Amino acid sequence: MKRTKTVLIIKEEAWESHLAEQSLCKDGWRTIAVNWGPHGMRLFEDEPPDLAILKLKADSACAENLCQKIRERSHVPIIVVLPLRSDASALSVLYQGADAYLLSPVNSDELVAKAHAAYRRSAIYMNQVSHYASYGRGRLVIDYRKSNVGIDGRQVMLTNTEYALLTTICEGMNRILTRSELMRHILGYRIEVDTRSIDVHIKNIRRKLEANPREPEIVLTVRGRGYKLGLSKDDVNESAV
Repeated sequence: MKRTKTVLIIKEEAWESHLAEQSLCKDGWRTIAVNWGPHGMRLFEDEPPDLAILKLKADSACAENLCQKIRERSHVPIIVVLPLRSDASALSVLYQGADAYLLSPVNSDELVAKAHAAYRRSAIYMNQVSHYASYGRGRLVIDYRKSNVGIDGRQVMLTNTEYALLTTICEGMNRILTRSELMRHILGYRIEVDTRSIDVHIKNIRRKLEANPREPEIVLTVRGRGYKLGLSKDDVNESAV
């Protein structure tokens, strides 16, 4: 029997969330809507959802704080809904762990599409074939069984989008991947995307992986073209893992 996916909607201010809930329910999701506060985090911990949607008000630090709290506890995909005039906040929530954002008023079809994309990225890497990959003589290790990424012997926590981007770049090896290719791969279909979003995710990856993010050695920029992997893949005997 197919399991119903659950989405937790946490609101900081009044929002016509019933429209979003109706669209998600019609698409097969089970929705739970709560107001921002301790109750929202308790509910998140008591009944971990498959997706979290945060609706925050303008000029609020709660979006960043809530993203941090959720990301410290879980890999669950996060979508943040922000007021139209909150470009700076939109980039900030990506830095703090969100996988995607929408600017209100929200288009229900776009919300459902992004919910599917965020969940698919999570489900794909949580159900990878049992193996791991190593790059740069063991410097970078990706354990697909546990969805873990290690760099120089330490484990790092990546968001679902960051993980999808990193694994896509690694699997592409020395091939240069454009921003459009990367977004099509991790979203699974064509959609109009702010190119700044992909750059922010790459900066986050570098901040977590690179010894000096200003002079990256792992995820390289090819000016005017896109990104590529800067490490060679190791010859790993997977059966010994």
